[in-house]
Amino acid sequence: MKKYITLAGLLALSLATTVAQTKREIKEEDPKLTANLRLELSPLISVGAFNNQLAGWGAKASYNYSNKFALSVEFDSDYGDLENSSINGDINEGTTPFLAKPVNSTNFDLQGTYYFAVKERDRDEYVGLKARRVGYNTVELTVDKMPVTRLALYGIRAGYQVFKGSTVETEYNLAPVTNPSAITSDMQRCAVVTTNMFHAGITASRIKNLKVLYPGLGTRRKQYIREYYLEGLYAASQTFANLPGVYNGKATDYTVTPLSSLGKTGWRLGFNAIPTGRIVNVGYGIEIGSYPTTGAPNGRFGLNFHVMLALETKAGLSKE
Repeated sequence: MKKYITLAGLLALSLATTVAQTKREIKEEDPKLTANLRLELSPLISVGAFNNQLAGWGAKASYNYSNKFALSVEFDSDYGDLENSSINGDINEGTTPFLAKPVNSTNFDLQGTYYFAVKERDRDEYVGLKARRVGYNTVELTVDKMPVTRLALYGIRAGYQVFKGSTVETEYNLAPVTNPSAITSDMQRCAVVTTNMFHAGITASRIKNLKVLYPGLGTRRKQYIREYYLEGLYAASQTFANLPGVYNGKATDYTVTPLSSLGKTGWRLGFNAIPTGRIVNVGYGIEIGSYPTTGAPNGRFGLNFHVMLALETKAGLSKE
């Protein structure tokens, strides 16, 4: 089948079709046989949700058991953080402040998903074969119309997350560990905090696994996983690391007590697009949400974008 696409400016399209016979050899078609063991390496993660992260990196391993249950473990860290330069112990004692070493944030997430509904649906789709320009604003596309099976997964997921990193600058009471009663009040600081958080929500995925060989033209693919999710967040606890400083002329640590309350609840909405079928695939994901953090009782809005390199294989899957 050929399609003629006329470009009027950049937006308007007009289509005309004719039928063409094309030989093909289907290499993959069953979406239930999509690779289910995956290692994702993310060399670029944009703005952090819990801190002013300039950019970061991450790694994630996941396994899908027969489209019934999935388990994943993820670790992220940052290349740079705007708040790290403000983590110091410049308590106004002595002439030289005792500076803390900047700490790269870390984020650990363990998650499980139960799929309560799995549905298959066949639909006709066009597989692009080749294209050629036949006029100034007309392109001829040769396509193959064929039925493609799509797998839809609907599930609930829950997980446990531990974030350690610098917080936004806010007010704290600071007290030297050598004399806890000597409290310095209302100090504006960034501090290192460990947040333990639970999350739970719903997810929906779309999977296609079509791989076709056309003699003389090569292999064409419609192989991908697209995942959508919506979760609620609950921060169960926060633990603040001591800040170094100076007391009575000697270096000492200061305990940190925030004056503003922790926003315990939040939400996030996200989308992941993961190509499949090759040993190494390039995908991406985007997430927005309101995340619990100190100094923001109503949460802190965040936007995350990441690029991933997915290495995947089939584990325990068979055409039989």
